[in-house]
Amino acid sequence: WNSGVEHYQQCTLDEVWAMLGRGTEKTIPFFNTVEATESGADPWSVQGILALQDGPTQPLVPHWHQLVGILKMLDNFLAGKPILLVDGVGVGKTMQVVGVICFLAFFHDHFERNGYFPGKYSKPLSETTTFKGNGNVPNAPHLIVVPVSLEYQFRLEIHRYVQAKTFDMMSYSSIIRGEKSEKFWTIVNNFKQAPIRQIILATNPVSVRLTV
Repeated sequence: WNSGVEHYQQCTLDEVWAMLGRGTEKTIPFFNTVEATESGADPWSVQGILALQDGPTQPLVPHWHQLVGILKMLDNFLAGKPILLVDGVGVGKTMQVVGVICFLAFFHDHFERNGYFPGKYSKPLSETTTFKGNGNVPNAPHLIVVPVSLEYQFRLEIHRYVQAKTFDMMSYSSIIRGEKSEKFWTIVNNFKQAPIRQIILATNPVSVRLTV
């Protein structure tokens, strides 16, 4: 069983940033670059936003293995290949998954403006530098399915990493449990962001009901 990123084993962090098209910024698109150290407020709340702006903070940056994992997952996604992320507990899988979602939104916008993806995926266009060899990443929402016990934690982690007001997100499972499923489309239709910057968080039981 290999790590899956052997091809990038000798790359430095700066080289990985450059391959992702963020060699200058060295940040994940739409990600918070700091997190509050004293405020316990939700980073997407008014209080949480102010805490990030004015309160004591600490850097929020990915480690080398997390960034390389994001790069490899983007490789597979664009090639239409399956992805299996099996890092151990506490290694940063949530950051990587959310990071891929944010990079896909960044890639989509870059392709819309320039006709190609950034970084290592830039021109010439080919099967390895476009989505399945057919152009841009689809402008479609992201569905994340988690166990019921992890729904609340995952939602907080998304709020921790992603800058407020850059993505729309809703918990589909919470609406179903409250027997208010008719509100689903009302909420979705009132999203402010483009579909590729929309996240639907659902739990296993809900996903089963949706496929029956």
